[in-house]
Amino acid sequence: MAAPDPPALRSLTDRGDALRQRAAALRKRGADTAVADLLLVPLNAKMAYARASGEQKDYQKISDILARVSAELDDAERLLNEMLEEERDRAEEISEAREEK
Repeated sequence: MAAPDPPALRSLTDRGDALRQRAAALRKRGADTAVADLLLVPLNAKMAYARASGEQKDYQKISDILARVSAELDDAERLLNEMLEEERDRAEEISEAREEK
């Protein structure tokens, strides 16, 4: 039986899972999450390595990756919201133009 994960690694795993779910939700809304998705690809291998090494520097590398993924998702969400706002404005302009005729 494998030893339980240290709390720090469990916390990083939970953050990674939450970011994956957030990326999936943003993708469903139409956001471009390609960069965040690519950053998440090697995460499981890095987690396994950190679990085996038990070194703080490996945990820090994972934490840094997760912070970058979070920032990428923030940008993707911001861009999506801007795009949706522009589409709403365009739809309002079209609707107003039709009403004027």
